Amino acid sequence: MRAIGQCIGWVDDADVYLDPDAAYEVAQNMNSTGNALGIRSTTLGKRLDEQGMLVREPARDELKVRRMLGGQKRRVWQLRPGVLVAGDRDEPVGEDDVEDEDAGVEQTTAYATDAA
Repeated sequence: MRAIGQCIGWVDDADVYLDPDAAYEVAQNMNSTGNALGIRSTTLGKRLDEQGMLVREPARDELKVRRMLGGQKRRVWQLRPGVLVAGDRDEPVGEDDVEDEDAGVEQTTAYATDAA
């Protein structure tokens, strides 16, 4: 499958990881009203956490978790399983399967799509 759009995160089995800066930028650009979201990236992360959507590392008081993704160590938002619900599509749009040799598992890189 060909990648479409900007990389905003990764999917590994049931886990979804978002690059906070990239996901925020895409959300700003996809806002249908043409107005800015009105909050900063850090506030978005806090709101996701307040809604129980983020997984936190038990020993750390941070919204981001540290994971090896796409061959690099990254600090990302990890979404709780089930937060994202698939639509009526037969297969996801805007995802590109990649092999992460360090983790030994197949990961899918999530891309924002430019589709209307």
